[in-house]
Amino acid sequence: MDAPAASLTMRLHQLASNLWWTWDPEVIGIFRDLDPDLWRQVNHNPVALLAALPAEQLVRRDPGTWGQSTCGVLHARPVAYFSPEFALHESIPI
Repeated sequence: MDAPAASLTMRLHQLASNLWWTWDPEVIGIFRDLDPDLWRQVNHNPVALLAALPAEQLVRRDPGTWGQSTCGVLHARPVAYFSPEFALHESIPI
């Protein structure tokens, strides 16, 4: 296992062994998003989830997505776009 995979695996195991994950929705989301089907199969147990996931799958889920490389700043404060033309279309009689 290369250094990034070992570091990521170690950090996930630290999270899984800290009961703090049980009441933090963002941390629960980290484990759930790794493999939603497996997350349900292991009854939401992060230790069992990590034991069942190959390290390669964990690394593939790590940084490198388009959103992370171009919009990483927005992760903490997401932006939504609303187009008024849809409201105008419904409210103006033709």
